[in-house]
Amino acid sequence: MGLLSGLLDRVLGLPEATTPDIEVTHDLRVPMPDGVVLLADRYRPRGAGPLPVVLVRTPYGKHKLDVKGTGRLLARRGMQVVVQNVRGTFGSGGRFAAFHQEREDGLATAAWLREQAWCDGRLATAGSSYLGYTQWAVGPYLDPPLEAMCLGVTASEFTTTFYPGGVLSLHNLLTWSALIGTQEEAWLGGLLPNPRRARRLRRAMAHVPIGTSDLAAIGKAVPFLREVASHAGPGDGFWSDTENGAAVAKMTAPISMVTGWWDLFLPAQLRDFVALQGADVDLGRFTGARGEVGGGDVAPGATDESGGRDVVTVRSRTIPLVPRGRSVGRCST
Repeated sequence: MGLLSGLLDRVLGLPEATTPDIEVTHDLRVPMPDGVVLLADRYRPRGAGPLPVVLVRTPYGKHKLDVKGTGRLLARRGMQVVVQNVRGTFGSGGRFAAFHQEREDGLATAAWLREQAWCDGRLATAGSSYLGYTQWAVGPYLDPPLEAMCLGVTASEFTTTFYPGGVLSLHNLLTWSALIGTQEEAWLGGLLPNPRRARRLRRAMAHVPIGTSDLAAIGKAVPFLREVASHAGPGDGFWSDTENGAAVAKMTAPISMVTGWWDLFLPAQLRDFVALQGADVDLGRFTGARGEVGGGDVAPGATDESGGRDVVTVRSRTIPLVPRGRSVGRCST
């Protein structure tokens, strides 16, 4: 692992690791106000005292290579990382109510972390796509505030992703629902290209009514798809408690943003970027020739080499602690 980590560091041009010796604690039990328990893994330098925590909250499983890699990469640089399975996923209790649950659960997790003897009270966040949304669900509302946020291919609201131009995008809805609906039973979580699934998804795009297209795609009901399909448009109130755009300008923590010219979140992420320019925030945005994709014929979240390198590099260099008053970077294309 040490040799492989060192090689990866050189390939990505990362800052030198400060410690090769890290410890991982699995399945920390984090209680929520309603009694549900969420599971988390903690990565930290072995033998270290209280440290800041970089919180990563994911619906895709804390065992996945990308979040495990983030945990190890940052721990080897003297940081402490907690990766949590969100409600209703991979052993965490409760029902997965996508987007709607993340503010309350995220704030409760932050409060719990600050009570732990191994946390010095300072928190930062990191993650891409839905993992970025879980940051926006907490960042503008946390007191004391975050020390930093590292956002990749994500936005403060996902309504416009599912309703681009105000019209339901069946492609986005069905692709993501199929992933969520099969990830805990599929080999490698359904993240690799799957030709058979791709064919079923294409056929399901023509299925009516939309509310049962999940059956055509994966052979079972997906609650998220059915909830979205039962709401005719973005303005009927279904999404109101999931939208954080009005709170973006309240941010004070340093923020880094990674996106791409072909990413489905690009329009919403650029709106967040503009809103942050009017706030008292040290802000860096890095845009590369990559994009989040999905459609069955390619793996959701697939990136090109430079895009993946950007995400990892920005995380390692901008979190968890950026001194106030110092910019994390300037906008580049």
